[in-house]
Amino acid sequence: MKPTFPFLPRAGRRLATLLTLGAALGLAACGGSTSRVDEFDPDRMVVFGDELSVLGSGASSTEPVGAKYGINQVVASTGALACASAPLWVQSLASGFGLTFAECGGSAGSATAVMQAAYGARVSDVAAQFTRFDAGDDLDARTLVTVLAGMHDVLDAYEAFDAGRLTRDQALAQVGAAGVALGDLINRMTDGGRGGRVVYVTMPDLSLSPFALAEKAAHSDVDRAALLKDLVARFNEKLRNQVINDGRHAGLVTGDELLQVMAKYPSSYSLASVDTAACQLTVAQFDGSEDGDQAGVHSAAFVGYITAGDDRRVMGCSTLTLVSGAAGSASTYLWADALRPAAAWQAQLGSRALSRARTNPF
Repeated sequence: MKPTFPFLPRAGRRLATLLTLGAALGLAACGGSTSRVDEFDPDRMVVFGDELSVLGSGASSTEPVGAKYGINQVVASTGALACASAPLWVQSLASGFGLTFAECGGSAGSATAVMQAAYGARVSDVAAQFTRFDAGDDLDARTLVTVLAGMHDVLDAYEAFDAGRLTRDQALAQVGAAGVALGDLINRMTDGGRGGRVVYVTMPDLSLSPFALAEKAAHSDVDRAALLKDLVARFNEKLRNQVINDGRHAGLVTGDELLQVMAKYPSSYSLASVDTAACQLTVAQFDGSEDGDQAGVHSAAFVGYITAGDDRRVMGCSTLTLVSGAAGSASTYLWADALRPAAAWQAQLGSRALSRARTNPF
């Protein structure tokens, strides 16, 4: 069993851990054995990144507690949010180790999974998330850390190219630098083994998204889907190359390759659509009025109105407000909206992340 020191301050906790490790080494020198590898047994989890990892905090009416930026499960008869259903990948990972989020099932005082991720986070924002956390706490060998970001860095570079502010090569260089920066941040989190144990995910391939397909159809100058594919690939390549990944302190899950396989072999994942969005976002969803609630069932969970031009509207998407082809299911479409993968990808990603955390020699 690995030692814990929950009542010591952060400096004392680290010192005590080092002393214990020293004692173990001394035992080995005297003929004891340390060859047995314990199973990784984290006592908490900290989530960094963008909205692909976010559970709503309830800080505003547009981000209800436990809601996802994807397809939310609700009780059909009441419209009540069922946040534990169709879980995010980080929920599946936490559940596999018996950890809970205050945003879904846990209480603020007893939750063992901490949400730092936020909507719209760029790599620079993720660095700020970690800086705020690190100012008052330490990551250690029994802290499971998750990192998934890059989508908004790629979209920023794409939009700058579209506006003529960046050339293709400059856009590629910009996302490459962001990938390097995220890799450096993960190395800070692991701190050569003195920090947390990090499961990090490459960002999904946006070139397969409904957004990319629409952009390709709308422009004849450059294949926009191909450009997005190159931008995503450059970010992920630089990220992977930058992380010090000897298998002991950081574990990689390839979210881009997972999505590519699901898009190529949809029947293997029971998918009905891999190129259209499941969420119907043409009218206000759950805005507090019966006419705006497409199912005619008012839900107190979604009371904030988000304007039609704001892509946060997907936070109000649920199994009651899907396009007809999705047939009330959260699992038959690959994409929730134009940019964010839906529950099927999240489920597969969670399974792979849990396997990585359990099999890596953390």
